[in-house]
Amino acid sequence: MRCSPVVRPGNDASMNVCNRLGLYHLGRTTKGYGVEAETFRIAKP
Repeated sequence: MRCSPVVRPGNDASMNVCNRLGLYHLGRTTKGYGVEAETFRIAKP
């Protein structure tokens, strides 16, 4: 199973939550969502 949160650019509060949770920032994409979004993934322990 994979968890890949997406956050709208400029949503600093959500970006901070992802960073505090230790998620790995993959970058921006428009793939699969139809809008520009920042993507994250849970880092392997």
